Amino acid sequence: MSSCAGTPTADSSFSGVAEQAADLIRSIVFLDAFLPHNGDAIEDITGPAVKDGDPGVPPRPAAAFGVNEADRAWVDALCVPQPIGTFTSPIRLTGARDRIARKTYIRAKSYANPAFDCAFAAVQSDRSWRSYEIPCGHDVMVDTPDRLSELLLQAAA
Repeated sequence: MSSCAGTPTADSSFSGVAEQAADLIRSIVFLDAFLPHNGDAIEDITGPAVKDGDPGVPPRPAAAFGVNEADRAWVDALCVPQPIGTFTSPIRLTGARDRIARKTYIRAKSYANPAFDCAFAAVQSDRSWRSYEIPCGHDVMVDTPDRLSELLLQAAA
């Protein structure tokens, strides 16, 4: 496990895409996400998520992410295991993400996650980022879709 002094871990879905297509990206949004550094893997910060031989990480219940009670069963029904490679594979970064002119970080404040808190603190101190907090759980698109839509449109403008 790591603190803010350590390196946040890999969320290759955002940073990896930026590495491959930074010239095509006008704006990028990190929604309650890790901000990786070169060589990071998720398990570096979260600790081992599975036992040897497991093909993936079982889905956590929606309640663990602070999803509102009315939508928990629906969210749980849609979840599937996450492939183990997303936790164990280090990401290779060259700084392409940093060269994207418009970067936004949205933090779901009601979801306790020290790594996301560290990422949010880092972007708040970097003038090249816009940062926002939303008072909801991690599944922002479920709990506050109108506010999220507003921020996404703002990031795209």
